[in-house]
Amino acid sequence: MNRAVHTLTALATGISLTSVAAAQTLTWEPQTPPDSPGIRAAMGLAHDPVRGKTVLFGGTAAAFYGDTWEWDGSAWTQLAPATSPPAKWGLSMAYDSARNQTLVFGGFSNTVAQWQQTWSFDGTNWTLMATTGPTGRYYCAMAFDSARNKMVLFGGIRSNRFNQTWEWDGTAWTQIATPTSPSARYTPAMAYDSARHVCVMFGGNVGSGALAYNDETWEYDGTTWTQRLVTGPIGRYNHNMVYDSDRGVCVLYGGVNGASDNYLSDTWEWDGTTWTEQAITSAGARAQQGMAYDSTNHFLLLLGGTSPTGYNNETWELHYSGPTGPVCDTIDFNGDGLYPDTADIDDFLSVFSGGSCSTGTCGDLDYNNDTLFPDTADIDSLLSVFSGGACL
Repeated sequence: MNRAVHTLTALATGISLTSVAAAQTLTWEPQTPPDSPGIRAAMGLAHDPVRGKTVLFGGTAAAFYGDTWEWDGSAWTQLAPATSPPAKWGLSMAYDSARNQTLVFGGFSNTVAQWQQTWSFDGTNWTLMATTGPTGRYYCAMAFDSARNKMVLFGGIRSNRFNQTWEWDGTAWTQIATPTSPSARYTPAMAYDSARHVCVMFGGNVGSGALAYNDETWEYDGTTWTQRLVTGPIGRYNHNMVYDSDRGVCVLYGGVNGASDNYLSDTWEWDGTTWTEQAITSAGARAQQGMAYDSTNHFLLLLGGTSPTGYNNETWELHYSGPTGPVCDTIDFNGDGLYPDTADIDDFLSVFSGGSCSTGTCGDLDYNNDTLFPDTADIDSLLSVFSGGACL
């Protein structure tokens, strides 16, 4: 048996293997667009990859806002939809890639009944989708699970904090009774990790005093919540987090911590195993900013928020430079719809050794698509991706 087959056998029997990450550079870059939304915080921001636009709605500063804007990668444009949600702040907003629409739930507005509304935006107009579902609330966490085509919502506050999990299927909300759950909280940050098929949630306000600033990391797989017992960012709320689909990491920024609401300016990344603080120049201490990952233009967009000097309308982009790396094939090597599982490893071993594929639909041996195969780089890439890492 050659070295590559020995390596795969080690994985199949549970031996841990590691790889060295490529160098990378992250840079926060301030933007100076010709026009911008007014100063605000607690708005909704979500990227529409079909149209290549990032949508902004609502927020608050001196008043409640009900305006809709779009960022195309270089400029803000205010839209004039025929209908719109009421002016509100503390709303939950995310893009539904199954139905190609931006969804908004809840938020603090002048009429309590409006706190329970669900709205969708198709790029032209807003449509009121539902007035039932979760009890009216604001400051919830929401993210779209693209593997199950469900919008996931957690927490929020009205007169009390909530610890409920709800899902939207495009027509109606359903409360999910999970075996375990995070405690009741508001303003946690949540993003969907599409590589690992889990919603990742961090922090939030869970009480008063020191309890207000939670530092827990939780993941939801569509069935239950699992707390990841890891060391990471200090406890906080009013922060934000998005998923960088190009690099396969959740990126967290800012928030407040401490009895005097100490504003934070740190950048952290979660790769599914470890939190890593990025030693980079910040976009300034702030909280309640809008954030979205622009997968069209390949950067993280940040807008506004509150800071020690008050509200602002600054536009920032977080850019990555460095090796982009190869793009690997699916981990479902044998095409049976079950992954990651040992059957994929067994079939790769078989095909690599000149044998057959159990399903007859196995992928080719150029797993990392570098045109060189079969070679140990394909083996190393399969090992890395199977273990939740990057394509090498």
